[in-house]
Amino acid sequence: MKNIMRIHGNTWGIFFVTLCFVAILLLVGGSVCNADDPPAGSYKNSCNTIIYDTNADKITSAHCKRKNGSWNNSANHSNCQQCIDDGGDLANCDGNIDCINVNLPDVGSYKNSCWCCRMDGTTLRCHCNKSGGGSNWTGLSNANSYDNIWNDNGTLKGKNNPPAGSYNNSCNNIFYNKDVDRITSASCRRKNGSWNNAAQHFNCQQCINAGGDLANCDGNIDCINVNLPEGSYKNSCWCCRMVGNSLGCHCNKPGGGSNWTILNNANTYTNIWNDKGTLKGGN
Repeated sequence: MKNIMRIHGNTWGIFFVTLCFVAILLLVGGSVCNADDPPAGSYKNSCNTIIYDTNADKITSAHCKRKNGSWNNSANHSNCQQCIDDGGDLANCDGNIDCINVNLPDVGSYKNSCWCCRMDGTTLRCHCNKSGGGSNWTGLSNANSYDNIWNDNGTLKGKNNPPAGSYNNSCNNIFYNKDVDRITSASCRRKNGSWNNAAQHFNCQQCINAGGDLANCDGNIDCINVNLPEGSYKNSCWCCRMVGNSLGCHCNKPGGGSNWTILNNANTYTNIWNDKGTLKGGN
C-alpha cells in the first residue's frame, strides 16, 4: 500500500512538473511564433539577429557587418514599410540600415561608383569610392537642379548642361546655373592664345530666344547678333551687339589685330562701315 501511494505521489509530481514544462514551452513558443518577421531588403544579406516591431514599423535592433569586417550591433531603422512602398531598398550601408534608391536624380555617372544613395530633402547623399581605395560619405545640395552629377574622387559634384552657342567651340570648364540662367564661370580662349578663366554671362536663354548667339568674344562670353543695323561693317567686324542705342563691335584693323569700337545712335544711320578699326555711320 505504501508502495502504491509512493507511485501515485511520484506520478502526480511528474505530472505537475510536466504540466509546468508544457506551459513554459507554450509561452516561449507563442512568443516565437508571434515574433514579427523583418521586412524585405538587401540588408538581410549582411545583417542578423534582426528584431522588428510591426506596430511601430521599426527594426529596433540588428547586427550589421561593416565594410572593414567589424560589426555594428545596434543598427536600427524606422518607417521600413514606407521605404518599400516608395520603391526603395532597406540596405546595409557600412553597418547602418538605410532606405536607399528613392527618387534619386537619374543623371550623370555617379551611380557607377557611389552606393547607398538617398535623398535627404533636396540633398543627395552617397558613399562614393575614392581612387586610392576606400570611400567617402558625401552630399550634394539641390541635386535635382543639375543635368549632370558625378563622383569626383569621393565627392559628389554636379553641373547643368551649358546653353547652346558658338562659345562652346573655344570655351571649356563651363558651369551653368539653370535656376538663375547664368554661366557662372568658364575658361575661354583669347585671340592671342591666352585664356580667360573667369568668363561668365547672364540671361543666356533670353539671348537665344531673341535669336542671338552666345559667343566667345576674345575671352569673354557675349550675346551677339540681336537686332543689328545693316551695313558693310559686318564684313570685317565681329562679336557685334547692341547696348541700348549704341552698336559695339570688334573691328579688324588693316595692319592686323582688331579694335573694340562703339557707334552711338547706330539705328539713326542708313550706312555703317568699318573705318580702319572704328565704326562710322552716315546717311
